[in-house]
Amino acid sequence: MPLYEYRCQECRRRSTVLVKNINATPNAVCDHCGSANMHRLVSKFSFRRSWGSSLDWAPDTGWPENIDNEDPRAVAGWMRRMQHEMGGEVTSEFKEMVDELESEADMDDGDAFDC
Repeated sequence: MPLYEYRCQECRRRSTVLVKNINATPNAVCDHCGSANMHRLVSKFSFRRSWGSSLDWAPDTGWPENIDNEDPRAVAGWMRRMQHEMGGEVTSEFKEMVDELESEADMDDGDAFDC
């Protein structure tokens, strides 16, 4: 079921309309002022990769040059960005590994203040 976005020509605000039947004409009415004077917008879209196709994806630059691979927090941040870019779910082991890297960085930060 597609979502269409419209801009109200009266109040200039955006509204989203859920279309339950793709062959039906959407009844676009402004959520804010109730006007039917609406202009359809080009909407953003996204797609979900299959697990197989996500394995074929790789970042263009490989390991970013500006990431310090000795800094656990930087590595954890890079891993989270890659997971976000690839989409999909990750295993509990992946989450644990990233959390462990971040907690390791937190412990290293605390060591600097020990006497």
